[in-house]
Amino acid sequence: MTDRIRDTIPATGTAISLVDYLTLPVTTQRVERLHGVIIVTPSPELYHQTIAGNVYVILRGAGTGKAYMAPVDVVLPSGDVVQPDVLWLSDDSNAVPDEGKRLRGAPELVVEILSPSTTKRDREDKFQLYETHGTHEYWLIDPVARQISVWVRDGGQFAQQGSYTPPQIFTSPALNVTVNAADIFAE
Repeated sequence: MTDRIRDTIPATGTAISLVDYLTLPVTTQRVERLHGVIIVTPSPELYHQTIAGNVYVILRGAGTGKAYMAPVDVVLPSGDVVQPDVLWLSDDSNAVPDEGKRLRGAPELVVEILSPSTTKRDREDKFQLYETHGTHEYWLIDPVARQISVWVRDGGQFAQQGSYTPPQIFTSPALNVTVNAADIFAE
């Protein structure tokens, strides 16, 4: 990325309106807007990317919905803009494309892969946002522990379905498929 482009992205912690966020230039950096503040995240490690690719393949092969990988902006009704590692939309999703650039609304299934720079945000801020805005299922994947924590909507909040490590399997309610944890962590 050139210095010219890098200089146009505000630094982490900079307050920014949703309108200004949506006019930022296209960048390869992962940039989110949480609680009105810019968050720029470093590039993930290679194993993180391997896991994201494995999850994408699983989600893409499930049902007739659509799967997407980061970076893709998801504009939530609160005005927060997140970029999940991987997400899945059912055919009748409330999350809809906006000008072919981003999604508006909460995806049915969101997957976040924990890293040192994102763990707290994924477990707290984003958890609360996805829960509040109606995401049906949330996977938190810990590459170090090789563990997948699956949270599913129970009324207005998430309830933990379980935590899974290879070679355990689990059923995803949103996808209505069985997932082998070993497939997610395969190198």
